[in-house]
Amino acid sequence: AGSRKLVLRDATSFPEELFEYQDQIEILDLAGCRLEKLPSNFPLLKRLRVAFFSRNPFSEVPAVLGECENLEILGFKSC
Repeated sequence: AGSRKLVLRDATSFPEELFEYQDQIEILDLAGCRLEKLPSNFPLLKRLRVAFFSRNPFSEVPAVLGECENLEILGFKSC
């Protein structure tokens, strides 16, 4: 079984529907969206290892990412 990757473009807010797949998503690519924050329940994505948030208008890396126990790679280029 390969990695479970989800790519989403042009989101203006974090889609709560992603939590339906919280035990499956390992790679999350939300680059090029218009996200400014992440929900406090983001760490429910228990299997998340890689997350890309490049080209989003974040002013800082969301602290909630520190609670993601399996997160290994984080991308915030051009934010």
